[in-house]
Amino acid sequence: MLNFLRNAARTWVFKALFALLVVSFAIWGIGDVTLNTAGSRVAKVGDRVIETDDFALALQREIQSLSRQMGRRITVEEAEAAGVHRALLARLARDAALDEEARRLGVSAPDEAVRDAIVESPSFKGLDGRFDKQQYEFILSQLGFKPARFEEDMRRSLARDVLLGAASAGARAPAGYAELQLAPRLEKRELALVILDPAALPAPAAPDEAALRAWFDERKDAYVAPRARDLTYALIDPAKLAAQVEIPEDELRADYKADAERFNIPERRVIDRLPFPDENAARAALARIKAGEATFEDLARERGLTLEDVTLGALSREAAPPELADLAFSDGTGVKGPASTPLGPALINVRAILPASVTPFEEARETLRAERAGARAQALASEKAEQLADLIAAGARLEDAAAELGLELRTAKGVTLSGEGVEGPAASSEFLAAAFAAEEGLESDPFSLPGGAWAALRVDGERPERPLSFEEARERVLRDWTAEARRKALADKAAAIADALAAGADADELARIYAAKAVRTGPVTRDAAVEGAPDGLIAALFRAAKGQARSTVAEDGSAAAAGVVLNVIPADLADPTYAQILARWREALDRSTGRDLQALYAQALFSRAEVTVNEAALRRVLNGLR
Repeated sequence: MLNFLRNAARTWVFKALFALLVVSFAIWGIGDVTLNTAGSRVAKVGDRVIETDDFALALQREIQSLSRQMGRRITVEEAEAAGVHRALLARLARDAALDEEARRLGVSAPDEAVRDAIVESPSFKGLDGRFDKQQYEFILSQLGFKPARFEEDMRRSLARDVLLGAASAGARAPAGYAELQLAPRLEKRELALVILDPAALPAPAAPDEAALRAWFDERKDAYVAPRARDLTYALIDPAKLAAQVEIPEDELRADYKADAERFNIPERRVIDRLPFPDENAARAALARIKAGEATFEDLARERGLTLEDVTLGALSREAAPPELADLAFSDGTGVKGPASTPLGPALINVRAILPASVTPFEEARETLRAERAGARAQALASEKAEQLADLIAAGARLEDAAAELGLELRTAKGVTLSGEGVEGPAASSEFLAAAFAAEEGLESDPFSLPGGAWAALRVDGERPERPLSFEEARERVLRDWTAEARRKALADKAAAIADALAAGADADELARIYAAKAVRTGPVTRDAAVEGAPDGLIAALFRAAKGQARSTVAEDGSAAAAGVVLNVIPADLADPTYAQILARWREALDRSTGRDLQALYAQALFSRAEVTVNEAALRRVLNGLR
């Protein structure tokens, strides 16, 4: 067991250290609990007590962690509304149930395992890669832990890990389950599609006023003037600051020299690889190519593959697989081999040769200057943001602060949460979230935006959301009515084409009749995309049987098509090409099975334990953190 605990220490320590910082476990429901009024605990699970102070500290860390993830301060009210306190309590109660079971079974981590876990943690290592006691004590103090308490928590975590590891030891998904899950995903199909051109569809007849009003009345909730705010804001844009940064020539030349590989690209070759079960099969395939009986692409297609499935891409000699490099770069293009590879004997097809290229310094200068200036502009933007923060903290108005620092000052009227009324960096979700979280009339602290920009703002006024009258919304109503009429006409036409395809009509003939485009695909997988076809058509055809047809229309009416299944090509999972994929699926399903067993085991222990929750203490914790 000691060896098991040592191994657990190497994998659990990171989780144990940050267990109270992030919600990383499944949320277990706490139902049918008994309330009590003891003041020193939030909950009791068997003989294990969750103390009020411990829970308060854990909840505070939980909220801080969520705030970092969200990029803004999460209030206690928001956390409570989202059920964060309940999720945390459920997690701690689950752990307490596991602790009780470990105590009952006599499972405990020895001092040596706890020491190994702490000493080997990357979080506690200094610059020399060794355990640093001062760093250990500093991190614990920052997290609010005393070493003795942290080490006891670590001991319990390791013991829980042993229980959960034992519950899932040897877990395996049922035999054949990976094949059952993977085969449909690797199945390929040949399809015939008829893709309509929405622009060729005649415009629908204009509706009368009564029809428009009826449309509006049925959908009044969709026609509202959104909440809007009037803003004044100062913007610090690194892109504009970069234009003012001067970079010395010698620095640019040093950058060019340091990044020589980027500007001196070696010869590359576009290489395809097709493995075979044995060398005789590979040589027979090569003989067919040399005799003109088949092409490399034909051989791939015979096995249900496309060039996209077997290509290795454009590779330099250094980047090519070692077993293929000499062969691929031996002479010109064409099919070569067979070569011995980890997937078996393989033929390679050198499709193209991309010659080496050299970019002189004079041509690279502007790129290098922009990159170096951009980096310095980012730092300059941060400095100006700090200066702006100091001025606002001292009571300066945005107008005065922007003038003093030479910043761009803008005003925007009627800004909505969807970005109407602003453009550029101010149209980002980060800016809009800050604009609608700010208090009216107060200068905000500077906040960061995508691309290294910064902004500070003031809300000058607000107009609440309100319903629009028919007269105000009439133009939008007409647009929506027309779009829906066009979409319905497209859907009807695509459905008619699908019926014809299913009845045996030729796709090319239907395309001619409907002024559409016919496309016949080679073997494609279910995640394939066909230009012009709406999302969902390929997926729909993979749910259909051979000879069946389907049609789809884009939600916005921008695309419509119908298709029929010409051929279904089952995946040959015995093909060496799929060996690694199948192995990864088996491993993933085994891990998933193990996690399910751990979850069931922990839930069983939790359900068996006698759980009491002190709602009054829970409420006091929340109130104390407000």
